[in-house]
Amino acid sequence: MTVAHLDTGPDEVPHASVLTRISQQVGGASGTAILAVLLDATVQVTDDPLAALHRAFWRAVGFTAIALVACRRLPGRRAAAHDEAAAEERTTEPVGEPPAHVDRRRLAMRRRLAAPAAAEVRRRRRRACRGW
Repeated sequence: MTVAHLDTGPDEVPHASVLTRISQQVGGASGTAILAVLLDATVQVTDDPLAALHRAFWRAVGFTAIALVACRRLPGRRAAAHDEAAAEERTTEPVGEPPAHVDRRRLAMRRRLAAPAAAEVRRRRRRACRGW
C-alpha cells in the first residue's frame, strides 16, 4: 500500500489514501468472490463439503503466496530506505573524540543544529513504515 504514497506531496496524500482504500475494498471483495465460486464448484464436483473447504483453504494459501512474490517486486522500499540512510549519514556527526584544535562549544552547537535534521529523517522513515 505504500507504493501509492511513494512520490506524493502533502497536497496529494488524500488522493493516495482514497486510492489505497478503494483497492483494499475491491481486492477484498474480488478475492472473497473468487474463493466462494471455487468452493461452490468444488462442492458440486466432490459432494464432500469438508474436502471442498480443505481445498479452498489451500487455494487461499496459494493466492497469498503468489501475492507475496508479487509484493517483493514492488518498487520503493529498498531505494527509499537507502536514500534516507544516506541522508542520515550526512546529517549526523562522526562518533569519537574531536581533534584537539576544535572548540568543544562549537562542536556542541553543531550537534544541536544537526539533531533536528536527523529527527526529521527518523520521522520520515517511521511514516514510510506505517504506509503514509
